Amino acid sequence: MGLGSRETSRRPPRSDSRIFRRSVLVAGVVALAGARPVVRDPGTIDPGVAVQSGASPAFACWFPAAVDDGATFPPDTMAAVGLHHLVVTLSSIVRIQGKTGHVIRTVPLDTFWASACVGGTNAGTACTLSGSECLGGGTCQSFGVTGVFAPRIVYDPAHDRFLFTAAAGRRSANASVLLAVSHDGDPTGSWRLYRFDADPADLDWADTPSPGYSDRFIAISANMFRPDPAGGEDTYQRTRVFLVDTTTAYAGGDLTPTVLDAGMTFALVPATTLDAGVGTLYFAARGSRDIGGVGSLALFAIDASNSPPTLAPTGLAHGPAWSAPGPPEGFAPQQGTACLGEERCGACTPSGMRCQTIQDCAAADTACSGASQKIDPGDDRVSSLVYRYGHLWAAHTVFLPAGGAPERSAVQWWEVAPDGTVFQQGLVDDAQGHLDPQGRVVHFFYAYPSLAVNGTRDAVLGFSRFSADSFPSAAYAYRAGGDPAGSLRDPAVLFAGRGPYVRIDERGRNRWGGSSATVVDPSTDREIWTIQEYAQPPGPLVGYWGTWWGAVTDPILDDADGDGHPALCDNCPGVQNADQLDSDGDGIGDACDNCPFVRNSDQADFDCDHIGDACETGARLADIDNSGRVDGFDLALMGRAFGSHADNPPQGMSYCLPQSDPRYDARADLDRDGTIDGFDLALLAPQWGVTVVGP
Repeated sequence: MGLGSRETSRRPPRSDSRIFRRSVLVAGVVALAGARPVVRDPGTIDPGVAVQSGASPAFACWFPAAVDDGATFPPDTMAAVGLHHLVVTLSSIVRIQGKTGHVIRTVPLDTFWASACVGGTNAGTACTLSGSECLGGGTCQSFGVTGVFAPRIVYDPAHDRFLFTAAAGRRSANASVLLAVSHDGDPTGSWRLYRFDADPADLDWADTPSPGYSDRFIAISANMFRPDPAGGEDTYQRTRVFLVDTTTAYAGGDLTPTVLDAGMTFALVPATTLDAGVGTLYFAARGSRDIGGVGSLALFAIDASNSPPTLAPTGLAHGPAWSAPGPPEGFAPQQGTACLGEERCGACTPSGMRCQTIQDCAAADTACSGASQKIDPGDDRVSSLVYRYGHLWAAHTVFLPAGGAPERSAVQWWEVAPDGTVFQQGLVDDAQGHLDPQGRVVHFFYAYPSLAVNGTRDAVLGFSRFSADSFPSAAYAYRAGGDPAGSLRDPAVLFAGRGPYVRIDERGRNRWGGSSATVVDPSTDREIWTIQEYAQPPGPLVGYWGTWWGAVTDPILDDADGDGHPALCDNCPGVQNADQLDSDGDGIGDACDNCPFVRNSDQADFDCDHIGDACETGARLADIDNSGRVDGFDLALMGRAFGSHADNPPQGMSYCLPQSDPRYDARADLDRDGTIDGFDLALLAPQWGVTVVGP
């Protein structure tokens, strides 16, 4: 979302708030509270204790995703991974990357949703991301939405499709829930756009539309808010689920959603269903925080036996209690500000104090006394839900200790059956803390988690990490499928924060995160990718965010060249290049790029001389023998092949196969038309006597 995008909506009203209308638990779930499911296979693990079993493995792939545009915060970090691409959706942009980190395409978020084809054979297709034309007489027209916010994206590996959701029309009669479905697994291709009216009565607007899917359904769950006519805080009304048929959506057909009201179950999240052939779509939401020392996770499912389908509770998962969120104006600490150089230092107050000289820095440091603006770590809603191996895996932030006076935030994760039976549950929590250089006890705070489980039941939790002696950082923790139940390896830093972060919204909150993404790579079902936020160094603003990718696997497999990078994200998988240097950013490492300083991801090499076509222009193209000079030897080679023709089809992007005419020499076919003739001679002549300069 953009600046001021969720100031009144992301945190649910508290129980003591005047605008909190009633319990967030659906009545049907409250009725289940007396029946406590059996907790299976916990061993001796206390589910309220963070149990570690060694170090988390280092990342196998590691590179930037996107950085702050200086105008939009928080980033609302979300992403999905397909067979060949990474798709990042932020409150500012939509970006497609290769798995080596190279950027393939970037468009502003609003631009992606700006226009669609009307009429023709590809009606409803987005005009922007793929750059494709409207076919069959169609025309590109406005899609009718502006001010797009709250982007979310998931990938369905069973159908090789990306599902992209967002909201538009905040606090207006045009409030909409948006859905984009990729035509196939290539996100650079076409997308079908859909727009659903958030509230036909034009009273409420939709926030944080969360996508999920099963083999039968695609669901978008949104929190509905009603604007205050007096301009005060918007009031949460209910959660609404927009349900569509998977088959129709993936065929590009017209969609009319079934709309289900889920009552006051705030932030109900649909699952991404990774078990093949499962038609039931499950949901989860935070249940109770603390009833008799017990907290809970509320579980639901779509009941397709009814027409239309209905949403029904399936159980409660019970675990240790936690507290309500800390003060939204600032709860998670960050490192106090100090001089960062001779020309500037970080901000230490909400006003964004900065220094221009080292003398000013010293004065500011004295005034600030090492203070820092605390960060909003969000609330305790379920932020990640995956259905795999017949179980639901969930993650969310909790505030500890229980009892109503929290001192820190932690990440809680669950593996439960749909009926609420708990198989394992655990925490990423720094209850003991550590000593800083001044001898003070400092705790790590954790928030904004996401979770994924791979084909061998390994799991990764990605999250943000904060403390009074560090800058806001991207982090993760790992568990192997065979680790003890309820355990995680020690948390590790994905990318360390590089400066203080101060971005204050109109409600006085230092806004961070909003979300994160952790997903399994569908091409291997082994590597687990996570994209997380970190704080960048100060510049004109003090409070730049960045986002960073990492992929984790243990052990690293498919590393044939032994450079520490698996083939999945090795930009030169046959040659050792531990530095992964890629000077032209085309995804091909310099160590094996046939044109290392000009982007040519296709590596086209028409004449099979190991110099890419992108580099063979002018004198280099005319230098047929690659001697470094265009001269009589090149003319002799062309003369020997003059009049010959290539009749065998090209192999890939080159004429490497033997031709019927043995005189044909692809090196002399300068215009790449399969015939060596006067046109080729005309290209050679202007370069006569020229020395080839540069690589």
